[in-house]
Amino acid sequence: MRASFAAGLLALVALAVAGPAAARDRDFTHPPFAARTSGHVGVSVTFRHAARHVRISLGGRGSRVERIPGTRTAFYAVVSASGGMRAGQMRTATLSWSGPSGPRSHTMRLYVHRRFPGGRG
Repeated sequence: MRASFAAGLLALVALAVAGPAAARDRDFTHPPFAARTSGHVGVSVTFRHAARHVRISLGGRGSRVERIPGTRTAFYAVVSASGGMRAGQMRTATLSWSGPSGPRSHTMRLYVHRRFPGGRG
């Protein structure tokens, strides 16, 4: 179980350092991404500018948010998937943070993927 969780976190790091892609919003380098990992759902967020006090909820559930080591803009969150949060579903995500221009918040629908890019399963 720990191995698959660690593999999911490594995939989050890979997402955060990948080259720029078309973002849905001007606040993000990459669109936020959610994927199921052994009993949890991981959410990856990469902002265009440094962020502080990041909060992420998925499907109304709060999460533990961590900064990806060595970055000021990439974060991941781990949300408990108990109670039926499965891959293939759309969930409402709320992202709140403080940036250079003050506090910001976005609410969007995220698709919960089966796995992270490059992951197994």
